[in-house]
Amino acid sequence: MGGGDQVRMLRFAAGKPDAPVDVTPAGIDVWRPAVAVDGNGGVVVVWSENKDGNWDLYQRTYSPEKRSFSEPKRLTRGAGTDTDAVLATAPDGKVWMAWQSFSDGQADILLTALDDPSPPARITSTAADEWSPALAIDGSGRVHVAYDTYQAGNYDVMLRTQTADGSLGSTLAVASSPRFEVRPSVAADAQGRVWVAYEERTVNWGKDAENLLEGEGTTLYRAQRGARSAASTAAACSTPPIRSPVPRPRFS
Repeated sequence: MGGGDQVRMLRFAAGKPDAPVDVTPAGIDVWRPAVAVDGNGGVVVVWSENKDGNWDLYQRTYSPEKRSFSEPKRLTRGAGTDTDAVLATAPDGKVWMAWQSFSDGQADILLTALDDPSPPARITSTAADEWSPALAIDGSGRVHVAYDTYQAGNYDVMLRTQTADGSLGSTLAVASSPRFEVRPSVAADAQGRVWVAYEERTVNWGKDAENLLEGEGTTLYRAQRGARSAASTAAACSTPPIRSPVPRPRFS
């Protein structure tokens, strides 16, 4: 049997799936595709692919009318790993992408509109690594990016918003307790409110298993006290000038 992976895509119509179509060839090193539909009805697919030892992001756009794909387009060219892309479509039909980018051993979250030649916006610039971006765009065109970070010495969930004029707001802490808070998902409702769901687990979960307690060899399970499952918590996060309807209470 051959090895490697492949990105494929299919359409659901009238409650039934069509036959899948090949986005990439089989037997290559690909990971975590994302899909969005642009304002012209084109189906945009982005994925991370390992070529010559470097992971970069690639894009193809499928035309339902022509039943054909554009040629693959390389989106990133840095020496570090670019991966974990997420897509969302703005009210003007433009597709936006957020992703995790490694540079000089540092993982940050970047944001760009596809086909925009200007440099991407740097959502994060801390000394810590950031992971697991999520993306949503509200009706006014504000772009909301959620992610998790290790800035405080434990995993927390953050949110940052880019306004329609391209300016970045301040970083909002969605979940910043000592617990393990990671892998957010974000959505914006018709009233412009931003909603974030994320995973939560006990303190110290996700850290190195050895020597968590000084002078003792231990494992993370010492603090678990049984088979406690990860809790999913939803928080409504306000980004000015929208007021939150309720208070706001890794993958390394």
